[in-house]
Amino acid sequence: ILSCVRADAVVFNSAWHRDDFQRAAIELLGKLPKPNPRVDLLARLEEAAVVSPGVETESIPLGCGGDGPLRVAFNHRWEHDKDPRTFLSACAEAIRAGCKLELVLLGERFATTPPGLEGPLAELAPYLVHEGYAPDRATYAALLGASDIVASTALHEFFGMAVAEGLAAGCTPLVPNRLAYPEVLGEGMSSHLYED
Repeated sequence: ILSCVRADAVVFNSAWHRDDFQRAAIELLGKLPKPNPRVDLLARLEEAAVVSPGVETESIPLGCGGDGPLRVAFNHRWEHDKDPRTFLSACAEAIRAGCKLELVLLGERFATTPPGLEGPLAELAPYLVHEGYAPDRATYAALLGASDIVASTALHEFFGMAVAEGLAAGCTPLVPNRLAYPEVLGEGMSSHLYED
C-alpha cells in the first residue's frame, strides 16, 4: 500500500486486479489507527492505469486444433488457486457421460501439489495426449496449437496469461465468469464464460 502511495505511477494488468486491490486495501486500512494513507491511496488508485500484458504471438504460432476428439488444454500451474482438481473432475464427468475428449495438461507442477489429484489423473490416463511441463517454448506452443479449447477453473487470477496464450494459439476459451476473465474476453465472447 505504501509503495502504491509513493510510486510515480500505478499500473495494473486488469481493471479487476485494480478493483480487487482497492477493496482489500480499504478493508486493511479500515482496521488501522488513524491517520493512515487511505485518502492518498484512493486518489492514486483513481489515477491508476490498466495495461494488459501482451502475448508474444511470434512464439505461439496459430495452431489448427486437434484432428479427432475435442482436445482440451489446461495450461495453468498445478496449485490450489488454479484448482486443477475441479478441472480433472469435470473432464472425468464429461467422459463418463459419453463425451469424446483428449487432454493436454501443460501446467507446471511443484514439489507440493494440491492433494487428491492422483485418482482423477489415473482415471483420465487413457485420454491424456500430454501430461507435464513442456520441455521448451516450441513444444508448449505446438501442444497448445494442437488443442481446440483452453480451459480454466482458476479461483484466483489477476489477468489470465495462460488463457491469453491459448487464444493466441487459436483455442476457444472455456473459463469461469469471474476474476479478470469477462474483461479479458470482452462482451463478444461472453458465451465462453461458465457460471458453475
